[in-house]
Amino acid sequence: MKIISVIIFVVACLWGYGFYKGYSDVENGANLITYKLVSSGMNPVTRHGYKTYFTYFTDLNKRVDDLKDSLDSFGDIFK
Repeated sequence: MKIISVIIFVVACLWGYGFYKGYSDVENGANLITYKLVSSGMNPVTRHGYKTYFTYFTDLNKRVDDLKDSLDSFGDIFK
């Protein structure tokens, strides 16, 4: 039982660190490039916490959609 508790604690700490890292990156003015670079260097548990913060507590999805719309409008110019 102790081993399972320790494993759960370690996983929760890793996830929480990712969540906190996402929070601190947003406070320091992170952009989409920073988000991709930082999250790609994390382990899967920490990355999930990091992405959770960006997905649910920032306007990242709106910025990604706006970027896609902008790129799509440039595509019409070159057709």
